[in-house]
Amino acid sequence: MTTNAITQMRHSIRWRITAWILAVVFLVLGSVIYLLDSVRRGEVHAQANVAVEQEIEEFRRFSAEGIDPATGQPFSTAESMLRAFFSQQIPGEDELMFALINGELVLQHRSANSTSPETLSQETTLVRAIMETNASSGITDTSDTPGVHWAKLQVSTFGTNDPNYFVIAVFTQPAYDQLSQQARVVWGLGGVGLALAAVIAWVVAAQVLAPVRELQKVASDIASDTTGSETDLTRRVPVRGDDEIAQLSRTFNGMLDRIEEAYAVQREFIDDAGHELRTPITVVRGHLELLEHATPEQRARSVELCTQELDRMTRMVNDLLTLAVADAGQPFLNLSEVDATDLVLEIEDKAMMLAPNRVQVREFAEATVLADPDRITEVMLEFVRNAVKYSPPSTPIQLASSVVEGGVSFSVNDRGQGIPAEALPTLFQRFHKGNSDAAKKQGSGLGLAIAQAIAQAHGGNAWAESTPGEGSTFGITIPTHTPNEEQQ
Repeated sequence: MTTNAITQMRHSIRWRITAWILAVVFLVLGSVIYLLDSVRRGEVHAQANVAVEQEIEEFRRFSAEGIDPATGQPFSTAESMLRAFFSQQIPGEDELMFALINGELVLQHRSANSTSPETLSQETTLVRAIMETNASSGITDTSDTPGVHWAKLQVSTFGTNDPNYFVIAVFTQPAYDQLSQQARVVWGLGGVGLALAAVIAWVVAAQVLAPVRELQKVASDIASDTTGSETDLTRRVPVRGDDEIAQLSRTFNGMLDRIEEAYAVQREFIDDAGHELRTPITVVRGHLELLEHATPEQRARSVELCTQELDRMTRMVNDLLTLAVADAGQPFLNLSEVDATDLVLEIEDKAMMLAPNRVQVREFAEATVLADPDRITEVMLEFVRNAVKYSPPSTPIQLASSVVEGGVSFSVNDRGQGIPAEALPTLFQRFHKGNSDAAKKQGSGLGLAIAQAIAQAHGGNAWAESTPGEGSTFGITIPTHTPNEEQQ
């Protein structure tokens, strides 16, 4: 395996999930084994102490009676007492009883299946340690007999000078060894369990991450698509179930939908902009090529046409810049408190220059709005220009401002041929033009898009209503503003 492959595995989510699951399982397993072993070792320790105390108490009661059960007479020597007591006792597997008479190891008593050492001698480390200490009980750890719980009880000397002792010893090392062996077995089984957990975690992680891999593959295919001149944004991530991964897939697909839509709009925008700019450039170039051989009258006409086309191109570029600023979310409004009635009257005066004797004010709104009066005027005059283009010269063009729920609307109404209902949703798209020949020949298709951008920058929207054969109404609605609300 190469270094790069190892690095990728280390950073793989699947590998990390598996590693974390194994770490948790190992930690839990180790903790359980350690705690169980500690508890059981504590039980062995406690049981050894109980066994020692029990044997000492039994011998204490036996020696207190001082009567030989075999003869019914008092004991005459410590050895006879100890022999009689040993004959009545059945030591446990880990217990050993022995007697120290006049400082000598005389008697030893263990069960037939005892795990204690076979024989003890006077020189055995355990015996010497018990004889040399003044303590009546303790725990002795030696190399040959570790973990021995013991207790000794002095027996009557029966007239002798040297002390006599009854000793009970419980060997815990065999029990500890058995616990260690059991722990090793459990660890072995735990190792098998860890291996199974690793396989299960690896498989489960693969199943859980399968949608993520599909998502990554789709994103990678889109990013590395070189099959054509345009990126393929039609691919989607399969959605299965309703869990978090499925929700992520839906969110990703929704993002691709929006990107695909934005990309399509961008491509259409670029194509339309290129087409619209190419026309005046072609016209200007053609007239410039004819100037050398043209008559003075033809030259004057060519200069006039070139100037008109350049003016149209300048307006188009300015419109595109305005839309670009709006798309970037940058402020392009100079807001101030505006009286809606005064604003409509000002717009009426300017609209008269575009349509003499046709402009009428139908309604005034008595309200104050926070707006850019120049931008509102720009939008309304754009509506008036469209009304002039697409309505008979003898029909009126009506201006209005009205208070609506939460805002003020400014609108322009004409008595033109109207707009089909299916065309209304796309009116405010960039480079959109009507289906009529006049619509296709005139304008750049950016005026209504700019009107929508200005309305949205005010926090409102642009709208259109139309009845074919009766006329159309274009307007924008912006939120109402009062000085009190601004101060708050």
